[in-house]
Amino acid sequence: MRVHTEGPAFQRFVGRVLGGRFVAFRSFVAYIFPPIDAPLEPMPNYQPLVRSAKAAQLNAHAPYSGFKVGAALLTTSGKVYRGCNIESSSYSLTICAERTALFKAISEGDTEFQAIAVVSSADEMTPPCGACRQVLWDLAGNIDVVLASSKKTRVIMLKSLLPNAFDSRMLTRSTKREK
Repeated sequence: MRVHTEGPAFQRFVGRVLGGRFVAFRSFVAYIFPPIDAPLEPMPNYQPLVRSAKAAQLNAHAPYSGFKVGAALLTTSGKVYRGCNIESSSYSLTICAERTALFKAISEGDTEFQAIAVVSSADEMTPPCGACRQVLWDLAGNIDVVLASSKKTRVIMLKSLLPNAFDSRMLTRSTKREK
């Protein structure tokens, strides 16, 4: 079972366990060794999202690599945007499934996201590429990333795929130094 270590659910959990005192060391200990009856937030059921990503994968256009990827992006309001990879003979102009789904959502006015599921034609789970990780971080934040293969599914936070991410905070610091 997975518990988000950031956000209101974890803070409520730590608040109940520690009597409202959110102390870093004690909250860490409470997270590692929670009481047996501690209220844990259940992991969302992302199987419908994985099925949607598999449906998107059927539309992938990958005549050069044969590597077909599908993605399904879940908004906080419950809407799902699907995307597939689309290859070009000029490889640098190819777009990945994750960015296709994200750009579709942004272009339709949705900007709050909960999770993205990614499936591919590979036997193993395929995480987003570096460019997709960066764009997801910038436009979707630290969302759940659901990786699925024919044999297993894994849910991880985007932050764990892109530690020490470059983002707008760095640009703000740079601008302040130049003035």
